Amino acid sequence: MRIILPMIAGIVVARSYTLPWGVLCGSLAAAWLLAWAGYRRRESWCYVTLSVFLSAVLLAQLHRTNDPLPKGERLLLTFQVIENPSDRGRWQRTAADVGYFRYEKDEKARWRAARARVLLWVDTCQRVEQGGQYAALAYVNPIDTTRSGYGKLMRTRGFCGKVFVTPGRLLTRSPAQTATPLSWARRVQGGAARLLGRLSLSDDARAVVSAMAVGDKREMSPELRAAYGRVGASHLLAVSGLHVGIVFSLVNVLFYLLPAVRRGHIAKNVAAVAAIWLYAAAAGLSPSVIRAAFMFSGIQVALAATRYRNPVNTMLATAAVMLAIDPNYLFDISFQLSFLAVLAIFVAFGPLYRRLRTRCGPLNLLISVVIIGVVATMGTAPLVVWQFGSFPLVGMLINPAVVLTAHLIVLLAVGWMILPFPVLAGVFSAGLEGCAWLQNAVVKWCAELPWAAFDVRIPLWFVAGYYLVYLLLAVWWYGRDDRKFSLEYDA
Repeated sequence: MRIILPMIAGIVVARSYTLPWGVLCGSLAAAWLLAWAGYRRRESWCYVTLSVFLSAVLLAQLHRTNDPLPKGERLLLTFQVIENPSDRGRWQRTAADVGYFRYEKDEKARWRAARARVLLWVDTCQRVEQGGQYAALAYVNPIDTTRSGYGKLMRTRGFCGKVFVTPGRLLTRSPAQTATPLSWARRVQGGAARLLGRLSLSDDARAVVSAMAVGDKREMSPELRAAYGRVGASHLLAVSGLHVGIVFSLVNVLFYLLPAVRRGHIAKNVAAVAAIWLYAAAAGLSPSVIRAAFMFSGIQVALAATRYRNPVNTMLATAAVMLAIDPNYLFDISFQLSFLAVLAIFVAFGPLYRRLRTRCGPLNLLISVVIIGVVATMGTAPLVVWQFGSFPLVGMLINPAVVLTAHLIVLLAVGWMILPFPVLAGVFSAGLEGCAWLQNAVVKWCAELPWAAFDVRIPLWFVAGYYLVYLLLAVWWYGRDDRKFSLEYDA
């Protein structure tokens, strides 16, 4: 908490103000020097806090989105596709990093370095693939001209514009020349998707399984996307903490007896962390997957050291690492929602579960799923309503059912990727088809209810007040309960 709060303050300040680089670097060096010189003094935390604050300001200014591409001019662009394209009717939608550009009218103009990221829309008569390098004649358009929330979100994620490549304007193509961790992860993700493609599944079931298991949403129909969004279950389609947590639990169960052999506990924990990051790579190393992988790796390391496990501290440390990598994550709605949901579960789940659990194991499992769904929804509801102007009421009611089917789908999909033997294809196909069909049926039926979601607008001060009251209640509850934060692994 002492690190994350000044980091957030520094990033917010850097979003509104630009400090001179000389003043900023000099102040940062002086602050760190004072913190180091007086580390044994009581007031040293003041210098450390100031140092972290100024470091966050520096990082945020370094990560500001550049806008080097001229708008409204016909340009010759060279770019590399960084995401698997998804079909959107006439267009394929993907993302690309623009390397160089020059004006098309001036043939003698020199090439200029851009280093910009754009949303790329390519006509379906021209095929592009993830990792490929291309050149095209196109216009760069603004992401939006209405200052909408979508435009702010895309700019926060580093996009400076959108490019439409019409028929005949894709000039050259070549395979990727550089290998990066992200490109390697995309290849692993493609291999995992091809493994799932060997199963005999219906179209909707295949789309949901691919999205939930490896983060591949290319086969999702607009109607199915809309149904999941209306009932507030879109988080199931994005690989995140829920999915990585299932893999974390599965690996620890599979290697439960390994510590019985010499040095087995070391092998178990190394294998668990490796499995977490291998699954993260299979899911494409999206920001939500990286956050979850960092978090569960920290928990696994705490287990390995047999030290007290403070999940809230682990989560805040993960947030600090992610913000140090890219401060723009702070303004990403998916980053905000995922951490609020996990924080709400860590804070409220333990006390509620201790008071509601029974001596019946299956009933306790159901109680824990219901509690997780309720506290996660209540932890994110104000932000969802303020950001999107809609509250998915039915999502709180169906969450236990869809979370249960989500567990089964991810477990079966990971099991098939571990054991892709043809003799087992029928078993995995039947299990995944049944779970995906049930989940889709529940979601579609609930999405058609007139009261599934209702529109409402709330001011920002109400959202801030809600979370302040939530924090004060959590502090009072834990002070009254006289318990430390803990994870209820038996649930």
